Amino acid sequence: MHVGPEISVVVPVYDEEPSLRPLAERVAKTFAGMGVEDWETLWIDNGSTDGTMGTLDELRAADPRHKILSLSRHVGHSGAIAAGLDFASGLRGVMLDGDPQ
Repeated sequence: MHVGPEISVVVPVYDEEPSLRPLAERVAKTFAGMGVEDWETLWIDNGSTDGTMGTLDELRAADPRHKILSLSRHVGHSGAIAAGLDFASGLRGVMLDGDPQ
């Protein structure tokens, strides 16, 4: 029996403060539209030097489905994804980039 959310969204971010809230809102809206309430977003802070961590802390405080893994240094995009997949607890996983593209 699986214990954890149905879906984990792994999002590596590096100095992406302006795009975090809009992305979090899109993820929540998408899952709500699908009728999925059991999800988590695992934000992987890849050594950001801007206000990324502060914004992620605010997202987590507002909704505990937002989880944060803060890496001690920049390990690159693929390294951040690998770290996120190691910590994701969902039955299924989705990877998104933190930029709005």
